[in-house]
Amino acid sequence: NPVWTALTTKQAQMAHSNALARRFAPEMTLLGALAANTAMAFDSLAQLIQRDAVTLYFTAPPNLPAGWEVLRAVELQQMVQEDKAAAEIVLAAAAGVGGSAEDAAAESMAVERASGQNTTTENAAVKNAGKERSVTEDAAERGPAATEVLELTAADVAEMSVVYTATRPGRTLCPRIQKIGTFLGVRDAGKLAAIGGLRLHIAGFREITSVATLPEFEGRGYATAIVRGLIERIRARGERPFLTVRSDNWRAIEIYRRLGFKERTRLYSRTVRRLAA
Repeated sequence: NPVWTALTTKQAQMAHSNALARRFAPEMTLLGALAANTAMAFDSLAQLIQRDAVTLYFTAPPNLPAGWEVLRAVELQQMVQEDKAAAEIVLAAAAGVGGSAEDAAAESMAVERASGQNTTTENAAVKNAGKERSVTEDAAERGPAATEVLELTAADVAEMSVVYTATRPGRTLCPRIQKIGTFLGVRDAGKLAAIGGLRLHIAGFREITSVATLPEFEGRGYATAIVRGLIERIRARGERPFLTVRSDNWRAIEIYRRLGFKERTRLYSRTVRRLAA
């Protein structure tokens, strides 16, 4: 369990702990973890979170003890970047060094949906292929390498939240998520158009998370530029990037494979809460 490992090693100083359960501060992220999937561990978690929601990862679909409700259930692929050379080739192509405009656009749009965003913009692009092509060609010429990627600060949280919520209806960005890891962003005419950052940290590995682009800015290579910047930062520290992606998001999975990521395991994410007494 990557969350338990992070909260007992590299990010132990951020852990709220109670016997067999740990979690991050909820203003940073909803992630938490159990020492084992047992009733005793869930009792420890209940004491720790009270009535707060917490997101847990399991290696198999879990059967929760009585007294818990599931607020959100998602099947994920955990992917690790194994092939750095392949990543460099694809990132160069996405930057306009090689490959077609259509390939660059496909990569950008798939990465933007890496956490399961809506497909409304993609459908609109199919219907308006003639109009979208000029934007795509321009993005391919500029490429992510020409896109200015900025390191975001606490002053950007309100705008980050707008981008996050627009791509994940019904969910909100934890306001102090930057305490866990650096976030990068791209602005277009002064407006924050895309974000992505770092979250879990375990020995030798760093997680890429929360990649998102406002729908009106999709297809311009912004998400690709951000992911590229995050990979470069992780690799510069001698670590390997990993991430989670919805198992039904086949298009994003294929792009991540081309970036050198390979599936390591399946995870079953459950956001749960203790039922009121």
